[in-house]
Amino acid sequence: MNTNHFLPKLIALFILLKFVYLIFSVVSDKINFTDNKSTFSIESYKELSMRKDAHWYKKIAIDGYTKGIKQADGSRYLNFSSGQSEWAFFPFYPMINGILVKILNVEYKTVALATSLIFSILAIIGYFLFCENYFNSEHRAFWCTTITFVFPFHFYFSMFLTEGPFLACLVWTFYFISRNNLLFASIVLIPLVLLRPNGLILFLPIFIYYLEKNKILKFKSFFGIIGIKGIAIFIPAVLTFCVYIFYQYSLTGHLFAFKEAQNGWGKEMMFPLSALFKSGDFNCQATSWYVIGVIGFFIFNLKRFNLSFKILVIFSLMLPLMSGSTYSMIRYLSVAFPLFLVLSEIIYNSKFRLYVVLILFIVHLGSFYLWYVDHPLGF
Repeated sequence: MNTNHFLPKLIALFILLKFVYLIFSVVSDKINFTDNKSTFSIESYKELSMRKDAHWYKKIAIDGYTKGIKQADGSRYLNFSSGQSEWAFFPFYPMINGILVKILNVEYKTVALATSLIFSILAIIGYFLFCENYFNSEHRAFWCTTITFVFPFHFYFSMFLTEGPFLACLVWTFYFISRNNLLFASIVLIPLVLLRPNGLILFLPIFIYYLEKNKILKFKSFFGIIGIKGIAIFIPAVLTFCVYIFYQYSLTGHLFAFKEAQNGWGKEMMFPLSALFKSGDFNCQATSWYVIGVIGFFIFNLKRFNLSFKILVIFSLMLPLMSGSTYSMIRYLSVAFPLFLVLSEIIYNSKFRLYVVLILFIVHLGSFYLWYVDHPLGF
């Protein structure tokens, strides 16, 4: 089979998975597992996907960001000392949705459904193409993509959140670099830095991956034409991020308003591992053990990761933990694709891979149930 056969199958499987979420929700209601009242309808699916941070993105898309109080000198200042603020969320995803709401004159959830489908399919295609190039095998790429997207808690890629768009931009960047298509890599990096705070920080592993692909292993080689081209691909994204910084300053009086807004979530900087088991509630305990499991898997399989992947995984682990909490760590780690690249390779090489995938899918539905009933661990 060739790529033209594999990709339609993957896309069809992913769309079918969305229907499974809805069917699972309706069945759960019918047998009185929940108090929700889902039906087999698009509206029910919209409500299902419109949870948690999705409401913040809707607020930004419809109302924009809150402006600070105008000062005597004409500048603005916004106090972040108390309460949660939409400034903690980056603008690309809500901006795209907001523009489409105005152009199409439809409700936000309809637009979010469409963009969620588009971004998640782009993530699947990009992930498959990268795996195909990485493993030099279409069959292996098909299985690895399937394993990654049915992995427990990876329903996030189907919800009205930024996991789908962020993963899409990340894997397409790596794919374009692997194919030496630097212009497209440079373009995709722009939304990457406007989707999440860690987008800019991930430039380091991306640049190292570029060096690895071009076999630039010596420092003096950085200043050759290949090294300069590698640095140049980041310039448009960096300039875009600078514009966003000054936009924040013009409306709030803070160059890094997104960082100041974290105060509303009670986050504080600390040594990453100090966040583990910080409190006694079930969510903290469960996510702490999850993080320990991921760290153990990473260390045990360290030789399977190239340097760029190692740095990407370490950043994905340490940066959220530095904010002083393990809450939502499962969601944050869902976009650390090298972890699932290595895991799926291990599963693929097993003669029991079909059974493992079926077990993963069952656990995936169990994790989705936590989201559906609004359990903290589901987010």
